[in-house]
Amino acid sequence: MAAIVFQTSKQTGITYAYESVSYWDKGKQQSRAKRKCIGRLDPVTNEIVPTRKQGVSAVEPKELPAKRGPIPTVEATRGFYGATYLFDGIGEKLGLMSDLRTCFPDTYKQILSTAYYLIMEDKNPLSRFPKWAATHKHPYGKNIPSQRSSELFASITEEAREQFFRLQGKRRIENEFWAYDTTSISSYSKCLTQVRYGMNKDHEPLPQINVAMLFGEQSNLLFYYRKLAGNISDVKTIQNLLADMAFLGYSKVKLVMDRGFYSEANINSLYKNHLKFLIATKTSLNFVKAELDQSRETMRTWNNYSQKYDLHAQSTIINWAYAQERPYKGDVVKSERRMYLHMYFNAAQAVADERDLHTLLSNLQAELESGKRNPEHEKQYAKFFNIKSTPVRGVTVSAKDEVLAEAKKNYGYFVLLSNEIKDPIEALEIYRNKDLVEKGFGNLKERLSFDRLGVSSDLSLDGKLFVEFIALIYLSYIKKQMQDKNMFKQHTMQEVLDEFDIIECFEQPGRQLRLGEITQRQIGLFKDMDIEPPVSLQ
Repeated sequence: MAAIVFQTSKQTGITYAYESVSYWDKGKQQSRAKRKCIGRLDPVTNEIVPTRKQGVSAVEPKELPAKRGPIPTVEATRGFYGATYLFDGIGEKLGLMSDLRTCFPDTYKQILSTAYYLIMEDKNPLSRFPKWAATHKHPYGKNIPSQRSSELFASITEEAREQFFRLQGKRRIENEFWAYDTTSISSYSKCLTQVRYGMNKDHEPLPQINVAMLFGEQSNLLFYYRKLAGNISDVKTIQNLLADMAFLGYSKVKLVMDRGFYSEANINSLYKNHLKFLIATKTSLNFVKAELDQSRETMRTWNNYSQKYDLHAQSTIINWAYAQERPYKGDVVKSERRMYLHMYFNAAQAVADERDLHTLLSNLQAELESGKRNPEHEKQYAKFFNIKSTPVRGVTVSAKDEVLAEAKKNYGYFVLLSNEIKDPIEALEIYRNKDLVEKGFGNLKERLSFDRLGVSSDLSLDGKLFVEFIALIYLSYIKKQMQDKNMFKQHTMQEVLDEFDIIECFEQPGRQLRLGEITQRQIGLFKDMDIEPPVSLQ
């Protein structure tokens, strides 16, 4: 929008009127202005009198560079600004602003505005963005209707996303463990290529896509995700995860994973790539059973008891039978690698497991004796019971005691494997922190309304998932600060965000942005977030 500016010539004393149009200079990364002389100011009437072109050229100044900072508004506006100020501060602190500007120079403001909306408007669809934008100051500063948001999502390319992952990965704490896990997102769409039936972690009878994510365990921040077909199991994702990390330049990686990712091939790959890991595994594996059988008596002593976690813990060093296939030579290299096997026994969990087994056996036996057998339970009938049927006595059922004893033997036990962590309690604490990933998935699907895929094309899905990913980084930071400052005893996250959101700002022609009143409580909340509070006119 053009503005009228006046400038007085030092040579003639005449005041000239110029039409000034502001624009953004991408090369110099600053606002500049183009000016055109439209006349001179009549000193008597204060009206602009048009001048001849030849008279203008002698006194018309060259284009003047604009000062850095916000461009003054040409109309008076009022809007809510406190939450935007908070998010801008978090974005600068985490390098999100800089990295998005680098990777998406033309659309980073729209990405940020959409992410801010998703955070603030809990579970509301994007169709409500115009209503929110009308009352809030946000980075883009304009409305983004549904059609424009679809175009925005489709414009987010794979190359730009990978560049962003690379930049963000370099900002993370180098020595922390990275929690890795997957989740499923259900969909009714038949237009999305990777929507497939698979193991739905929300137990919904719908086709789905899977999403794998990496969180920093100390920073609590998400910095990598990958979309997967819905029928891909967890154990199959590790090879591509390792390839992605190598491509993105992540070094000195430490991974923590649940037992769904365990396989001999995956452990060998982790060793091959010189990565540190902590992973859960099944107690039914032969090498695990052998170590447990040797340690059951010595493990459950007071010296091995943790009062903090109410369980017994013991570790032992084992030799992993490492094998590396070399297709170019047609052979397999075999050697032994050191590994720490951490074993745990939780008495309360053992009692709960046995109670669950007894409930299951009671239901199975009742079905057998009543003649109302469930076809889905046939394998369990055969596993746990001896079943005889005679014309006189009918069906008689007796439990297989040896099978039950074997099943109960490992109740309350669980194990972790690591090629770095020696202490069992340290390993337990790091592994339990992995629930950050699960909580992150909960935030993604519940708070950000992503439990259903409301898109109709793969391009839109990829772009929307990326914007949700950006929003989740902000949410993860806020949640971490609230946990560290023990704020959840007095506030919910929504209450804190609402308190920021009510801070207003005022924009008037010829004046800088002015903030409304800010309370001491709001100042304290900014400090809790480690963000410098804004200055207002009190």
